[in-house]
Amino acid sequence: MPDTKYRIFRITGRDYVRFTSEWFVIDAVVTYVFYESAVAFCIMLLLIFGYIKYRSNMLINKRRKELCMQFREMCISVSSGMAAGASINNALISAYEDMVRLYGDNGMICKELDAIIKGIKMSIPVEKLFEKFADKSGIQDIRMFSEILNIAQRSGGDMIKVMKTTASNIGEKAEVEREIDTIISSKKYEQMVMNVVPFVIVLYMKVSSPETFSVMYGTVMGVVIMTVCLMAYVAAFIAGRKMTEIEV
Repeated sequence: MPDTKYRIFRITGRDYVRFTSEWFVIDAVVTYVFYESAVAFCIMLLLIFGYIKYRSNMLINKRRKELCMQFREMCISVSSGMAAGASINNALISAYEDMVRLYGDNGMICKELDAIIKGIKMSIPVEKLFEKFADKSGIQDIRMFSEILNIAQRSGGDMIKVMKTTASNIGEKAEVEREIDTIISSKKYEQMVMNVVPFVIVLYMKVSSPETFSVMYGTVMGVVIMTVCLMAYVAAFIAGRKMTEIEV
């Protein structure tokens, strides 16, 4: 069975408490604004597992981005070591020490490099070890590096150039992502505001004119209308998230 460490978020008890608390607050606000019903609150609680999966995916993406940037730093360190005359094996050992200084013993890239170095000491080819790392991470940049490393090792290619090119490509990709984030940051802020506006409007109407707005609660037609509004809000929220999540 393949290692899915970077593809599946292993939720701890603390994570469950945090995600559950977040959903309780969201559930309470949504059901108060749209339904004013304890029954609706209980029904929406059933969606908590979907919310936990959503939050887990967010953390998985964040962790994989961090690993990709740590991998870039590793490539820079390895290429520097090889440029100074070290073999790839010794350059990896030196890079491991550099990564520990940057990220600590528990850094993701440090743990992966430690496993690779132990594999090298057991006479496992370095390209096979990076291939396993690429499979585990599921990150396209690491996968491409593994394939290029495999070809370079078989054909006697320029390993220093491979390392430098990989680091440069990942760095350029990260720079493009930062530029995109800068360009659309105002749109993300506008989206956040627009996500709150419907709740503010409904709450204002409930406070300023409770007798007029009360018809929306406790009647079948009112529940239907509010449900349609909620579905439209959720659809707009998802569409807004997708439009501001641009992958490079």
